[in-house]
Amino acid sequence: MKKLTLLAGGMMVVIALIAYSTSTAFADIVIKSGSTMKVSNGTSVVVTADVTIENTGTAGTLTIAGGGSLSLNGDFTNDGTADLGDGDVVFEGTAAQSIAGTTTSEFGGLEIDNSAGVSLAVDAQVDGTMTLTDGVLDIDASNLTFGTAGTAVAGSFDATHMILADNTGQVRKAFADGTYDPATFLFPIGSNDGTAEYTPVEIDFSTSTFLSGSASVNVTSSTHSDIPTAPDFLQRYWSLSSSGITNIDCDLSFTFVDADVTGIKANLYTLQYVSPSWINYDIVSGNILTASNVSSFSDWSGASELKYGFDLKVFLEGPYQSASDEMGDNLNLAGYIPLSHPFNPTLPYFGNPSPRWLYSGTESVGSVPADVVDWVQVQVRHASSPDLADRTTILASAVGFLKKDGSVTGLDGTSKLTIDGISPISDNMYVVIYHRNHAGIISNNLVAFDGIGEFPYDFTSSGQIYLESFGAKQIDTSPVVWGLLTGDGDADGNIFTTDADVVWFSESGSSGYRSGDYDMDGNVFTTDKDFYWFSNSGSGGQTPGGKANSGNNEFIMSQINEKY
Repeated sequence: MKKLTLLAGGMMVVIALIAYSTSTAFADIVIKSGSTMKVSNGTSVVVTADVTIENTGTAGTLTIAGGGSLSLNGDFTNDGTADLGDGDVVFEGTAAQSIAGTTTSEFGGLEIDNSAGVSLAVDAQVDGTMTLTDGVLDIDASNLTFGTAGTAVAGSFDATHMILADNTGQVRKAFADGTYDPATFLFPIGSNDGTAEYTPVEIDFSTSTFLSGSASVNVTSSTHSDIPTAPDFLQRYWSLSSSGITNIDCDLSFTFVDADVTGIKANLYTLQYVSPSWINYDIVSGNILTASNVSSFSDWSGASELKYGFDLKVFLEGPYQSASDEMGDNLNLAGYIPLSHPFNPTLPYFGNPSPRWLYSGTESVGSVPADVVDWVQVQVRHASSPDLADRTTILASAVGFLKKDGSVTGLDGTSKLTIDGISPISDNMYVVIYHRNHAGIISNNLVAFDGIGEFPYDFTSSGQIYLESFGAKQIDTSPVVWGLLTGDGDADGNIFTTDADVVWFSESGSSGYRSGDYDMDGNVFTTDKDFYWFSNSGSGGQTPGGKANSGNNEFIMSQINEKY
């Protein structure tokens, strides 16, 4: 068996074309600059060592016709032309092999049949079928692209039959131009940080638009640096990106191994990192994470369902005391605050069977923490646009405690209020605050992630409150403080005559946890009606979809002045 060298120029005979029509074997092949080697249809060329395509000015060329094949036991180095034809190149050595050179080789078909593995030292493309018969293709820092005509990877996949994509290199799938629903494409990728692990990704597009479009994936076998603190999480994440794809709509699945799990596997949710926050998707099924109707690509991992912390500040007009710049906690000191929250929508509320808060949680405490003023409900809403009228989609709700300093806390009275079920988080995300006898209020500006685990928002500044004349007003001058309007005793979103005629009147002279106690001192006295209710009558909340005030305030006020 001899070495085949195709030379161009010099004293030697220039071999412009060699065509093989029968099976032929060589020790190795060197295709010099300007030379061309062609493997014809039906021909199999076996190379027991290396194949080298040179380029010292004019590129050497290797063309394998459809139905032809080139099998080699050594390395493949291409400095010549990219297109290798429609035939197959088979790596079937017994020692580690490599695909190298300075040119991105475009294989018609590519087969890996080497238990010692093949490494990719330069970008490569497969325009036909890639078959993983035996061994691993390690792409390292290079990119492996499946062309628009590239079909699904063939073979049976596991940790010894996969594409190793745990470095900066990506496995990419290109799609033909158009808007259509291509078939699912499986990326049979995995990692090896001392232990080989097969952790593939599957993408199923729906009615996405492609213009020179491609999707790219790789995997990292360690915990994502930005994963939030959670008792259960994956020590693995997948990085997905795209180019030339618009209106993305796809379903994703990610397979992991038990060794990746810290904590309890059954508690994992699919998480997408959209800097600087994470989005919850589906709960795990077996060893597979899934996400449906995905509209963007980024990093993906798994962890316990995220509970987002909200660092909120809000004052209520009724108990606010300008001397201390805080609210009074009279109800708490008297032991009037109930151990269960008051926002139950199944209970009638002064003739209103469906209060605007629409909350079905069953939270309760063993005792009310110190410095608590009352319960509040927090709602997170999403809008298709920043317009107030669009802020009607409720993503999630939670109840917590409001403390004297205006902070909203969890049920322990210390930690920030956490809200789960926010999926996905949007740029147009707004927060609503509800109290049982104050007007509801919605944030004027979107609530943005602070980058360290919380969503902060201060409702005590007028610029943070939408339409201050509805729902809130200035309740102090030094410092300037804004608070929620008191007087909505029947929780219908309006401060109308019913709040005096029905609520206050039925409770007048009583003490305790009363809706008509508008200053929240523990007693329903004339001050609650004559000062607090009267000063706000005709107003109300302005939370869209929450029974916001739509009445004629001028007409209402004329009725009130006549009667009182």
